[in-house]
Amino acid sequence: MEWGTTKNCLAARSLVIRERVVTATKVGFGFAEDGKVKIVDGKRVVDGSPEHVVEAIEGSLRRLKRITSIWLPSPCIDPIVLIEETIAAMSKLVAEGKIGPIGLSEAASNTIRRAYAIHPVTADRFDAIERRIVLVLNQLDVEQVNWHPNESSNSITNLIIHINGNINERIGKGINHKPFTRDRDKEFEAQFKTKVELIEMIQSSLGVVKVALMTLKNEQFSEVQQIGNREQTNLEMFIQSATHFSEHNSVPNKKPL
Repeated sequence: MEWGTTKNCLAARSLVIRERVVTATKVGFGFAEDGKVKIVDGKRVVDGSPEHVVEAIEGSLRRLKRITSIWLPSPCIDPIVLIEETIAAMSKLVAEGKIGPIGLSEAASNTIRRAYAIHPVTADRFDAIERRIVLVLNQLDVEQVNWHPNESSNSITNLIIHINGNINERIGKGINHKPFTRDRDKEFEAQFKTKVELIEMIQSSLGVVKVALMTLKNEQFSEVQQIGNREQTNLEMFIQSATHFSEHNSVPNKKPL
């Protein structure tokens, strides 16, 4: 599939309700001369240069056929370009009203702090996240929230169950120390949920986050927990929870990594 096809399709389908649509997309991959993502030694090349980031964002906006709020979580950090330079370029687009909040993923805590010194890199208003998701769910019917574009793609139901599992594992269990056994593969199996069930799931999981934020002491934010084979601080868990929503709040996508 040609790069940008998803955005073109989304633009066409959201034309009538464009003022009510907020689109999440990613930026950071480099492109070859043929316009496809550049691959070197089997890996996608990262390009966080200000010129490339601005060009990529402007391209997304052109394909979407409108100037809209877009959350741009970087899928990885450019090891050559200073994060301050990348964020500064994106910050200018925020100031111009072209994009919305900026998010980072796969970033070390020190990188996040450096980026935050230039511009806030994640939304801390989980209430706003909840309102947006509930607003979207209320505009869809039960068939749409359970719809799979194809056998290898996920429904909105799958993505909400996945996000719920992520929060319960990292915030509920990791920070609040509540018992929770996660079956991540099951989150992507074919499942049917009503809109009421999905809204309750979102409100419950975000409630876990908000309670933890309000009750955690300052020194606890730097405490480390083990997630898989990686150690991350509690602060990083909150940041990841916020950016995780942005990564999935768009059209149904393939199974996340």
